[in-house]
Amino acid sequence: MPCSRQRSATGTPPSPCFRIASICASVNLDFFMSLSVLYQSRRSPVFKSLNFRDDYPFILLTGAVLWWPRKWKWPLVKMQLLFRRGLPNARARHYNWHHVLAAWAFIPLMVIVLTGIVFSYSWANRLVYAAYGEAPPKRSKAPAEDVIADAPVMLPMSVELASLDELAGQVTDTFGNWRRLAITLPAANAAELNVSVDWGNGVQAGKKRTLKLARDGSGLIGEPMAKVATPGSRARGFIRYLHTGEVFGIIGQTIAGLAALAALVLIYTGLSLGIRRLIRMRKSAKA
Repeated sequence: MPCSRQRSATGTPPSPCFRIASICASVNLDFFMSLSVLYQSRRSPVFKSLNFRDDYPFILLTGAVLWWPRKWKWPLVKMQLLFRRGLPNARARHYNWHHVLAAWAFIPLMVIVLTGIVFSYSWANRLVYAAYGEAPPKRSKAPAEDVIADAPVMLPMSVELASLDELAGQVTDTFGNWRRLAITLPAANAAELNVSVDWGNGVQAGKKRTLKLARDGSGLIGEPMAKVATPGSRARGFIRYLHTGEVFGIIGQTIAGLAALAALVLIYTGLSLGIRRLIRMRKSAKA
């Protein structure tokens, strides 16, 4: 039985584990109770300025304390890790679902929440770049400036252009483990051609490169775009794809999707258990 559900019947002081779990339970209960108060004042400026994303890591951590078994014995841990059949009522089922899904989804949800902070707050984004001694990149230039700066170089009409097959062959010779090529068709007499090469499963950002080739067949121009990215930019990109699970391909995306689905069930079962507890508390207070 979890330590949050055990109380001494001998009159002895409760254990530290029980005291910590009781504090966490009351904090989580206060959070759900405050939702009803905030809902009634949802039109106020204070409510509109609140961001409940701040509470996600705290809810996960306090939930982990509530989940933690008092004794690590398999019969007790098994009740927290596996779904049980034949439970007598909805309260027992929701309690079981909440604990089991929380156990299996804790790490993926914590990764999703912590990486999401980078996209939600500028200070977290700056912290990623600061870890590599860099400053966040400035916003891109105005569209008119981009058009002038990125105006394509044109070849004389007399220059013989290499075929797309020849240019693709230059890429496949460089990346022998390629799986996909994407060619951006340029203007008729443009001097350069952009080719994206992918040697992953199609959704792994770390296994993609964009190359610029000379259309006269003279070879690669500059370095692949992914290689010139700064360490801070690469870390930011890794965090972005870690958030969605894409960094691990279809397996990572599946885990992230299942964790998101588990989060929805956790919200439902958590509200169900919290409301039932409030009802019991009010009944006991009136008695």
